[in-house]
Amino acid sequence: MRINLLSNATKFTKNGTISLCVSRRQDGDNPASVTLSVADSGTGLGLVIARYFCQMLGGDIDVTSTAGQGSKFTITLPDRPEKAKAAIRTRLPAAAAAEFF
Repeated sequence: MRINLLSNATKFTKNGTISLCVSRRQDGDNPASVTLSVADSGTGLGLVIARYFCQMLGGDIDVTSTAGQGSKFTITLPDRPEKAKAAIRTRLPAAAAAEFF
């Protein structure tokens, strides 16, 4: 997903800037997560497939956009692979989840 967001930012930002920020976050008793943000000064991309994959991995994607100024896409995912695997198993039928592992 990160690669898709970066390639789309590159594709749609002819003259401008693109940035990638990565952070790990722990909020009190909530599980730790990893956040990846791609910001550009161009226009955004379709979020349907990216959001589907993020949610399937137990996370989500958010976008903020200002016309003529650019967009920022933020992905938040569980920080541990086993948490993502558990999220996939609960969101997919058993046969489909088995194909991932």
